[in-house]
Amino acid sequence: MKDRELSKKEQLKLQEELLKLKAKNMRLSRTSAKLLSGLTGNLAISGILDKDEFDDFGMRDLLSEPEFQKLDEICRLTETMDYIDEMFDKIVKEIKEGETKIFIGAENPVSKISSCSMIVSPYKLKNGQRGVLALIGPKRMKYAKNKSLIEYIKKMMGSAGVTVLIVSGSALLVW
Repeated sequence: MKDRELSKKEQLKLQEELLKLKAKNMRLSRTSAKLLSGLTGNLAISGILDKDEFDDFGMRDLLSEPEFQKLDEICRLTETMDYIDEMFDKIVKEIKEGETKIFIGAENPVSKISSCSMIVSPYKLKNGQRGVLALIGPKRMKYAKNKSLIEYIKKMMGSAGVTVLIVSGSALLVW
């Protein structure tokens, strides 16, 4: 069989489709972080572990909490977020598959933010990639509600055809 080069038109079409797919995955991560933060008032992180791609949302809300009024607390939190991608692999290894883990205060595996609580939940996408959802907030966060929200969003992220919409601050999951 003779090799054939793709036409310019075919190449452009493939590039366009690949960019759309990449953008769709990036938006899903960003949108899930926005959704989770909006529903909880905490800092939400969503990402693909295999690609070290993470989106976070809700820093402003978190910093408005009374626990985060001291400059040193703000510095520790922002420094942690600068390197969170390097920490997630280690954190996720401590969590059993399918489990959502709650770390309160000193239990937090990220020592710089031991004054915070963190809920972490790894999941698998339908294509086999490993993802993670996490919340960082004050130790007085609503653990049961936040854990339920994370687990439901995680379930939707792992199922086929997930679309997450945020309409005027209200959340709607469609699958």
